[in-house]
Amino acid sequence: MEISQLLFEGLKFVFALDTLLILLAGLIFGMIAGSLPGFTSGNACAISLPLTIGMSTGNATVFMGAIYAGAQYGGAVPAILFKVPGTAQAAATALDGYPLAKQGKADIALGASIMASSAGTMISAIIAVFVIIPMAKLALGFGPAEMFLLALMGISIISSVVGDDPKKGILSGALGFLVAAMPADPYFGIPRLTFGAIELYDKMPLIPTLIGLFAIPTLLSLSQTEYIVEVSAEEAKKIGSFSRMFDGVMATIKRPFNVLMASFIGTFIGAVPGTGAGIATFISYGWASAWSKDPDSFGKGNIEGVIASEASNNGVTGGAMIPTFALGVPGSGTTAIMLSMLTLHGIIPGPNVVRDHSTMIYGFLITLFLAGFLIIPIGMIYNLGFSKITTVRSATLVPILTVLCLIGAFGERLFIFDMYLLLVFGLLGVFLEVYRYPLIPFLFGIVLGPIAESSFIQAISISQNDPKIFFSSTICIIIWIIIVLIFSAPWVVKLYKKRNGLDL
Repeated sequence: MEISQLLFEGLKFVFALDTLLILLAGLIFGMIAGSLPGFTSGNACAISLPLTIGMSTGNATVFMGAIYAGAQYGGAVPAILFKVPGTAQAAATALDGYPLAKQGKADIALGASIMASSAGTMISAIIAVFVIIPMAKLALGFGPAEMFLLALMGISIISSVVGDDPKKGILSGALGFLVAAMPADPYFGIPRLTFGAIELYDKMPLIPTLIGLFAIPTLLSLSQTEYIVEVSAEEAKKIGSFSRMFDGVMATIKRPFNVLMASFIGTFIGAVPGTGAGIATFISYGWASAWSKDPDSFGKGNIEGVIASEASNNGVTGGAMIPTFALGVPGSGTTAIMLSMLTLHGIIPGPNVVRDHSTMIYGFLITLFLAGFLIIPIGMIYNLGFSKITTVRSATLVPILTVLCLIGAFGERLFIFDMYLLLVFGLLGVFLEVYRYPLIPFLFGIVLGPIAESSFIQAISISQNDPKIFFSSTICIIIWIIIVLIFSAPWVVKLYKKRNGLDL
């Protein structure tokens, strides 16, 4: 069946009244869920799974897709307003979103995040429509060696571009890798730096780590100020209007190249099973910083950082669907839950899904596109009151946010231990900030550490301890070239400036 005909059938399905209502409900629920610290798109989809049993397969798929898109955006709200990202992918948004909020521009940052999220979702859905089969085959080319090098490339990018000193960025990323290696050895199952805590045996839990690193230093800082915003009372009254939020929307529209590149990065990385939005947003943020005309302003309130993070974050939604539908291989934890939903409805995941249920698949991709479009009006209304929160007294906000952070840390695994872990990483976050070590490479090391370690072990086992496996494919060679360029770029730029008599 031709793509045009499949799209027509998908449009007829999506624009049924009951389907549109389900789409709207899922999008709103996803936004609310994503705005809660520690509540990811996977959590939201898992909770909603029982509700899909009474729905048709098509409507259940639409519902899950809308929740996914809404939750991917929702995480930007607490990241921008309070520097409390509930998920790894929102951490990059907090880097520039929160400084903008402190400058009294929370509504502008939220407007930019709305437009970037909308564009990322729609662009990724359009790409998926046309490349779902060939791109899925490309994703299969990423074996253990390629995945290890992809993780190495990601930490190289973010360590080099975040912070004032690349050496500190690299040390911070290395420390993150070390912390990620604390749980039991994935090959032999032998405990390492668990300190006898059974809660650390399986993995280093990401949510309490993430919230602790970002939230505790922020809450301590807030406790010493009267308000989040650092502007006059007259300027504060202007915060929280459609016009200012629209300024943020326009700021994104004026940067089409940034949006397109971030969306492409998110879509491509989302199509590689086992990567996810955390890797995509950090790589996209690093790319935006490296190519910006004003890289020094990143981390201090550059709107381009918010745009790159959110467009890539939401671009992952369409990308993750490519291996999920075309191969039956989940592109992320959320899409694994979607595969479970399909199984509940009697559909066996795999290559035959696209052939036998093409109308449903293309209807789902149209749903993603429509959800991306609806993020703009719904997000504008949803965030209208939220930006006003930055004008609430810190004495009121800090206790509320502290309780929410503790609940978020507890909610991932329901362990009291994770609440103590949040405090430990909070103190570590304070230490890193005081001595000007960037937090993002550290967090990125924790996220990528398990992927890099397991992929390295698998690759070495397959090759029988032959390191040539890391140079054995075209993808490997391309990634090595990128890594070399990343580390050589600062020296090349320095040499260029010296030869041309420019200020160093």
